[in-house]
Amino acid sequence: MIKVTSTGRVTNLNGTLRGHKDAVSGLEVFYVPSSLAARSGEREIQLMSPTLMSSDESGWIYWWDLTSRRPLGVWKAHDGNVLTIKQMGLAWDRGSPVVDNVWFGNLLSHGKDGELKIWRIFEFSNDAPHIFKPTSVLSRRIYTEGGSTAQWPTPPVAFQMPINVMNFSNVDIRNGVLLAPGTQDSAKLDIYRIDVENNDLKRLCKAVDPLELAGQKNIDLNVHVSPENSSRGLGIVMKLVWLDDEKFAVGFESGHVITFALKGDKVDILDFDSQHYPNPILALYYDHHNGNLISTSSADKIVIQSQHQHSAFRLKHKGVADVKTMGDLVGMVTWDGYSRFYNYDDESILRFQFKLYKMVPSIAATNSTVDIAENVRDLQQRAAVLAFSQTQAFSRSALVHTNGMGKNIVRRRDEMNLVNSFLFIGYKDGRIAIYTINE
Repeated sequence: MIKVTSTGRVTNLNGTLRGHKDAVSGLEVFYVPSSLAARSGEREIQLMSPTLMSSDESGWIYWWDLTSRRPLGVWKAHDGNVLTIKQMGLAWDRGSPVVDNVWFGNLLSHGKDGELKIWRIFEFSNDAPHIFKPTSVLSRRIYTEGGSTAQWPTPPVAFQMPINVMNFSNVDIRNGVLLAPGTQDSAKLDIYRIDVENNDLKRLCKAVDPLELAGQKNIDLNVHVSPENSSRGLGIVMKLVWLDDEKFAVGFESGHVITFALKGDKVDILDFDSQHYPNPILALYYDHHNGNLISTSSADKIVIQSQHQHSAFRLKHKGVADVKTMGDLVGMVTWDGYSRFYNYDDESILRFQFKLYKMVPSIAATNSTVDIAENVRDLQQRAAVLAFSQTQAFSRSALVHTNGMGKNIVRRRDEMNLVNSFLFIGYKDGRIAIYTINE
């Protein structure tokens, strides 16, 4: 049962994906070429069909078909929690897909086992952009306890490398440039360039120390530590995110969020925010649509950094574990298990819209064992991560087939997958709820 409290937009529960045996750790809307395009004047804009990649804390990845609600592939990606899952080679420009032919078709995953892998999921051709071919035959069976992982073959690995996982930081990649915690020091950064075509790796920057950079530029980062903890500084790297081709942001254990510029093999500090201090950063997300950098921490605060101002807002609940946006809608997962959603306007003022919570039947009993069991089950129902789909810019009347078929046989369900605005929420019990959001 899903409990919805709403003062604005309405959400519709479309279905639930059941497959993961452990808590969902990551969600990524994974787009594949569609046989549909949108006609705009004399040109046709190739559309992308959404599918879903999900990962869990035991290292499994599921690739979901959103029409059938069944897996397209299931495989064991890592030995332990999957910390990062990201589609490569696809960006969005005002609702239109922008494809990088070198990387499109790949999925990056990074796990607590200390491995980063780039999986080759499908191949496509520029001569027929509406056609894609999976690179391997994947098992579509749900994983069952005790089964041999050999029964679930993996996609081919295009690239693999070790990553420091002394902390739980993610990694991020853009145009083949990878941001990662330092190999030997989790308080520093390593930056690499990956050449997936030649299976080559080059380290652009080694052990980038933000405190050292700040000292060189006489920047006071507002780091307040006692003398006995002076070596602690900013603490370890918690979150990383690219802002554009030359800018990225890093969230630290101290609560600092620092924005950097990368030019060649040189890194400089552009800006910083310390409003979360001394609470560690839990989520760091860049809203490309509005140009906002959003950070959350273990406290009851969310900070929105735009080009002209840094705005901090206090929430009624501590611990925002994940944050994502769709247009002017900001979604976040809080430690109490709720998914909460806000709107921000041109002044970045957050206004509550609705919240979602997964309910379970309660048992009236006084036995302490039963009470403990119920508490554990309640914990398993809590939301862990969320994701939004992209809103593709087209009208239904402009839909055309790119494979020579007539518009009149466009399947309704394929059209709806393109038209709908999807919200996905992954829960601690391994289930994933699919919602559509009404404007």
